Amino acid sequence: MSHNTTPLLLTLVAALLATGCAASHSNRVLAPEMAADTCVQAGETSSSLSQKRSTTTPEEVAGLDYAVLLVSQLRFAEAEPILQPLVVTFAALPDRAHAAEAMFWLAYCAEKTARNDDALGLYSKLIYQYPETASAKMAQRRILAIQPNP
Repeated sequence: MSHNTTPLLLTLVAALLATGCAASHSNRVLAPEMAADTCVQAGETSSSLSQKRSTTTPEEVAGLDYAVLLVSQLRFAEAEPILQPLVVTFAALPDRAHAAEAMFWLAYCAEKTARNDDALGLYSKLIYQYPETASAKMAQRRILAIQPNP
């Protein structure tokens, strides 16, 4: 990783925290094995999850917090497996801010691990599904930064 990545990452984390995204909702940090337990259980679909409950759990929010911490430490490969099931979990619930934030950080991890096509797809999906969120505004900026110039 270049040293140019660190200021950008800190700016992104600060911007999301300032807009009241999930990382500011909990000051707990989970160990990796606990963070994985906060996600959708095997065999549970998005629709079955939304029928069971309508809010995020503190453990899910803490899992997102932990993933953001890993991203802030440039540990993208470790953050992705935590973020992937959280994207599914949050998408099944009415909490759009958490859903958008988890998707943003998953896209950011893809971008920083040289998978720009994956990142662009996730950023675009985020903007389409959650246009009113702070994460969507950040995703628009990231798309402009990584899209090839015409």
